Amino acid sequence: MALVDIGDPSSVLWEVRRLVPHRRLEPAEDLRTAELQARRLLDLLGVTGPPVSITEITALLDIRVTIDHAARVLIPTDPGWEAGGWHLTVAHVSSRRTRAVVAHQLKHILDDQYGSILYPPTELLTTADRRDRAAAHFSSSLLMPRDWVETAWRRGSHTIPAFAKRFGSPEAMVRTRLVALGLSWPDELREVSASAPLVG
Repeated sequence: MALVDIGDPSSVLWEVRRLVPHRRLEPAEDLRTAELQARRLLDLLGVTGPPVSITEITALLDIRVTIDHAARVLIPTDPGWEAGGWHLTVAHVSSRRTRAVVAHQLKHILDDQYGSILYPPTELLTTADRRDRAAAHFSSSLLMPRDWVETAWRRGSHTIPAFAKRFGSPEAMVRTRLVALGLSWPDELREVSASAPLVG
């Protein structure tokens, strides 16, 4: 994985933000947009393979991350703008889950000031639900890009632990991502995860 010297972090964030139309997004459109943004961010930073280094990405984007070992909730506060830069705080959990949470919060930074416009409520989801759903999709798309996952799948790594290790992602995220990409059904994943040898 190669990360490029980007110069101005705000220009990268602007480039990724401009993929979002400044209007209400339809429920399927918001997920497609989140995936496009994740891929564009990886491309701009020269990230070419797993596992994605969230630590290096946040450093390049000049986003300060604090791991709060005393926090009782996963995300104690929303990302905030402090002293000319973004700051986010997450609770200390497993390294894989912390990476996923930081990636999730990156999407909230990208959506700053536009979330209420982009994600109007639907019959089933509130604006907050839709924002979190888009952020979760961004997180899984950033850590497990579609083409990388499909390549790993074709090469025979079909167990949850193998994918989790390869992509540095929580097993729950791996399950959700594989189903979302149409590579497996939930029941098949349970059987494969429990019975197949670890490959990868």
